[in-house]
Amino acid sequence: MARAKCLVMVVGPSGAGKDTLINLAIAAMPNQPRLLLAQRAVTRPPGGAENHESLTEAEFFEAERHGAFVLSWRAHGLSYGVRPAELEGATDHPQVVIASVSRTVINEGRTLMPNSRVVLITAPRQLLEQRLSARGREAALESRFERQDLDALVRETADLVIENTGTADQGAAQLRDFLSALLAEFSAMAT
Repeated sequence: MARAKCLVMVVGPSGAGKDTLINLAIAAMPNQPRLLLAQRAVTRPPGGAENHESLTEAEFFEAERHGAFVLSWRAHGLSYGVRPAELEGATDHPQVVIASVSRTVINEGRTLMPNSRVVLITAPRQLLEQRLSARGREAALESRFERQDLDALVRETADLVIENTGTADQGAAQLRDFLSALLAEFSAMAT
């Protein structure tokens, strides 16, 4: 299998709409085998907008201990990981892999794949609070905002910043256009 040419790391605070925009952008690009969505392993039961591999904390720790993840992190009492296979393409054609990751592993991701890109999806705090309250699974809302100062640092180096304050379709269109341009860029490099 061929290694992906580009990892698009989608980052941002809880409630910004990362999974929603990713899913809508990918749905708007059907029959695009060169664009792959990395499924994360998470120590949370399946459900919601996020499609993830659900592991217990013990399963996650054991997998991590055996090097099962190329990127892993802890946030809000949960463990997250991306497996190496998620960054592998099915063909020798250029591949763009999109993954929702923590802002804390951006440098690690850039080291792993030098052609990485960063997309920051964010929204004003009041809107984030409304969205998190509507989810009903966020126990301590305040703890979700302790890391929001990371947005300012990420914003300076992000390749795309989406202020997700309009409709989900508007934000997804920005992400779709960005992904389309990347696919064209890496296709041109291959010829």
